[in-house]
Amino acid sequence: MIIVIIMSAAAALLPSCNESSLAEQEMKKFTPVETGLIDDSFFAVRGKISTMFLVQYADGAYIAIDAGDDKPAVSDGLDELDIAAESVSAVFLTHSDWDHIKGLSLFENATVYISEEEDPVVKGTAERKKGIRKKADIGIYKMLSDDESLQFGNTSVRIINTPGHTPGSASYLVNGTLLFSGDTIAYTGGVLSVFPRVFNTDHAMTAESMLRLSELSDITIIFTPHHGVVFDAQMAFAEWKESRPSTD
Repeated sequence: MIIVIIMSAAAALLPSCNESSLAEQEMKKFTPVETGLIDDSFFAVRGKISTMFLVQYADGAYIAIDAGDDKPAVSDGLDELDIAAESVSAVFLTHSDWDHIKGLSLFENATVYISEEEDPVVKGTAERKKGIRKKADIGIYKMLSDDESLQFGNTSVRIINTPGHTPGSASYLVNGTLLFSGDTIAYTGGVLSVFPRVFNTDHAMTAESMLRLSELSDITIIFTPHHGVVFDAQMAFAEWKESRPSTD
């Protein structure tokens, strides 16, 4: 039943039966991170097909990257981690697809951030896929410009526009080295690739966005919502760029 519900939600963004079949195949490759501590002050909360991440920037104070695909799962994950939703002061959305926003209403004290370019997608005035416009219920939010940075204690968060998966998709660089890539990067079988074409508004643009990220030489770890965590980012990027002509 859960698989049927998830596929129905995904199919709402796909104009053909063939694309729905391709999407189902790709979703079987998703490997969300299990709920728990990842490293130092970084935490994962697993949903059905995606992961939201939390960064602790002070004692009892957190920011979130995305908000998960299932509100009860997010709530249960927070309980497991002993993190109060009220302690999350900001949620940085990589984009506004349903599987990244379902837990938003839990974070009543948080300011929600998106890229300026995602605003028309949220409002339903820009196409998510060809011929498809759909409003996203994310409540009140603030918009960030490309390369804008915010500070939370000693923790810095920089937005990097990475359009392609959606017109306003963004990635977030935390403390200059930790990349939360959103749905720009996939990681399967130990290999980086561009996020699957079937889900992207503009696949070529997604590839260009991934190339932009790969040129950031200080990145050490990549956190992906659907495919886990990459702990040797520079080696993974180098291998991807070497094989890129045959894999994009």
